[in-house]
Amino acid sequence: MSSNAVWFTYHLEFDLVAQAGAVTEQACMQAVRDLALDQKVQVIPLKTPRTRTVYGVDVRYAISGPQMLTAAQIAALDAQLRSVFAMYFVGATPDPLYLLGGGINATDGLVLETVLPYVSSKSVQANILYSTELHGFEEQACSVIATPNGNAFTYIHSNSANRLYTRLSIKSAGLGGSPTITIPAADDITIKDAANNSLLIQRTRDIVVTPMPQGSIFEGSKDFFIDAAGKLYLASGADADVVIWPKRSFEEAVAGGAW
Repeated sequence: MSSNAVWFTYHLEFDLVAQAGAVTEQACMQAVRDLALDQKVQVIPLKTPRTRTVYGVDVRYAISGPQMLTAAQIAALDAQLRSVFAMYFVGATPDPLYLLGGGINATDGLVLETVLPYVSSKSVQANILYSTELHGFEEQACSVIATPNGNAFTYIHSNSANRLYTRLSIKSAGLGGSPTITIPAADDITIKDAANNSLLIQRTRDIVVTPMPQGSIFEGSKDFFIDAAGKLYLASGADADVVIWPKRSFEEAVAGGAW
């Protein structure tokens, strides 16, 4: 397996009490071979200490570089392994995305397929943040801002404090009103780290930010944690679609499900 990549470890297990009978190590390996992914995916069986019964697997695959799996391959892999472990699949808390090695790319660290709506004197933008879990203690990595000529990328900071979490924040604000932001689920959002590894943000829902009146100012925002596989988990937000405040921890956001 190539070292010129960022790897993601995918933890799957099933309930030994609910599911009678043992899943074999061979069945786990064959599930990956059946998808012709055995050269790109590493499967490490998890076994009980006494009986050595297989109760799950750690699956390791690339999320950047030449061996990177496509979204379709990842979905097929997940479905295949779920079929091995039948209906008693137990999900695990994902790892947060940690942008090490200088953090975000200074040239094109955040790219949106959707062009954010521009309205004169209004602030409409998407931001990547290096952060701790809750309020404060964060650094802004970069911004994509709506301008008369389209989206404009601005680099702000490296991850100088080695903050362990990466967040995506979408905001719209302005006096007397501000435009609604809609980023369809089908539109790509890509982030890139300082080593040029790209990660496609995965989601099944549209992101909609609808500003609401706060005195004379209209404000709307959605703030997401990003996990190591590129999935989004809502940390806070306020609009017609969802209202969550104050901010959630990473674990609370993950418990709310991927966006």
